[in-house]
Amino acid sequence: LAHPGQQNTYYLIDQLVDAGLDGIELYHEMHIKKDHEKIKQLAYEKNLIITGGSDFHGDYGTMIELGQVLCPSETLNYFTSKTDHLL
Repeated sequence: LAHPGQQNTYYLIDQLVDAGLDGIELYHEMHIKKDHEKIKQLAYEKNLIITGGSDFHGDYGTMIELGQVLCPSETLNYFTSKTDHLL
Protein backbone atom coordinates (compact mmCIF):
# COMPACT_ATOMS: atom_id res chain seq x y z
CA LEU A 1 0.00 0.00 0.00
CA ALA A 2 1.64 3.20 -1.15
CA HIS A 3 1.98 6.14 1.26
CA PRO A 4 -1.01 5.48 3.53
CA GLY A 5 -0.06 8.45 5.73
CA GLN A 6 -0.05 10.92 2.87
CA GLN A 7 -3.31 9.59 1.43
CA ASN A 8 -4.87 8.75 4.83
CA THR A 9 -5.91 5.30 3.62
CA TYR A 10 -5.45 3.44 6.91
CA TYR A 11 -9.16 2.57 6.91
CA LEU A 12 -8.57 0.33 3.85
CA ILE A 13 -5.91 -1.90 5.42
CA ASP A 14 -8.13 -4.71 6.74
CA GLN A 15 -9.97 -4.93 3.44
CA LEU A 16 -6.73 -4.90 1.45
CA VAL A 17 -5.10 -7.54 3.67
CA ASP A 18 -8.14 -9.76 3.08
CA ALA A 19 -7.64 -9.18 -0.66
CA GLY A 20 -3.95 -10.20 -0.47
CA LEU A 21 -1.99 -7.09 0.52
CA ASP A 22 1.63 -8.05 1.30
CA GLY A 23 3.31 -4.74 2.09
CA ILE A 24 2.88 -1.20 3.31
CA GLU A 25 5.00 1.86 2.62
CA LEU A 26 6.61 3.29 5.73
CA TYR A 27 9.50 5.31 4.31
CA HIS A 28 7.93 8.19 2.40
CA GLU A 29 8.98 11.84 2.55
CA MET A 30 5.50 13.01 3.60
CA HIS A 31 5.10 10.56 6.50
CA ILE A 32 5.52 12.01 9.96
CA LYS A 33 6.48 10.26 13.21
CA LYS A 34 2.80 9.46 13.94
CA ASP A 35 2.54 7.72 10.55
CA HIS A 36 5.74 5.75 11.20
CA GLU A 37 4.41 4.48 14.52
CA LYS A 38 1.01 3.57 13.09
CA ILE A 39 2.45 1.83 10.02
CA LYS A 40 4.97 -0.16 12.06
CA GLN A 41 2.18 -1.36 14.37
CA LEU A 42 -0.06 -2.30 11.42
CA ALA A 43 2.80 -4.10 9.69
CA TYR A 44 3.47 -6.11 12.83
CA GLU A 45 -0.21 -6.93 13.45
CA LYS A 46 -0.98 -7.81 9.82
CA ASN A 47 2.39 -9.43 8.97
CA LEU A 48 3.09 -6.91 6.21
CA ILE A 49 6.41 -6.19 4.55
CA ILE A 50 7.57 -2.62 5.22
CA THR A 51 8.60 -0.73 2.10
CA GLY A 52 9.67 2.72 1.03
CA GLY A 53 11.06 4.60 -1.88
CA SER A 54 11.57 7.83 -3.72
CA ASP A 55 7.98 8.08 -5.00
CA PHE A 56 9.44 9.48 -8.22
CA HIS A 57 6.77 10.09 -10.87
CA GLY A 58 8.62 12.18 -13.40
CA ASP A 59 9.33 15.85 -13.88
CA TYR A 60 6.54 17.22 -11.70
CA GLY A 61 6.10 17.51 -7.96
CA THR A 62 8.91 17.09 -5.47
CA MET A 63 12.12 15.80 -6.95
CA ILE A 64 13.75 13.14 -4.79
CA GLU A 65 17.11 11.81 -5.89
CA LEU A 66 17.76 8.07 -6.18
CA GLY A 67 19.07 6.81 -2.85
CA GLN A 68 17.72 9.75 -0.83
CA VAL A 69 14.97 7.66 0.83
CA LEU A 70 16.21 4.33 2.13
CA CYS A 71 14.71 1.31 3.81
CA PRO A 72 16.64 -0.19 6.71
CA SER A 73 18.61 -3.36 6.07
CA GLU A 74 16.28 -5.47 8.24
CA THR A 75 13.46 -4.73 5.79
CA LEU A 76 15.57 -5.87 2.86
CA ASN A 77 16.68 -8.95 4.79
CA TYR A 78 13.06 -9.82 5.60
CA PHE A 79 12.00 -9.45 1.99
CA THR A 80 14.91 -11.47 0.58
CA SER A 81 14.34 -14.25 3.13
CA LYS A 82 10.76 -14.52 1.85
CA THR A 83 11.97 -14.94 -1.75
CA ASP A 84 15.06 -17.14 -1.29
CA HIS A 85 13.09 -20.14 -2.49
CA LEU A 86 12.62 -18.39 -5.85
CA LEU A 87 16.36 -18.17 -6.56
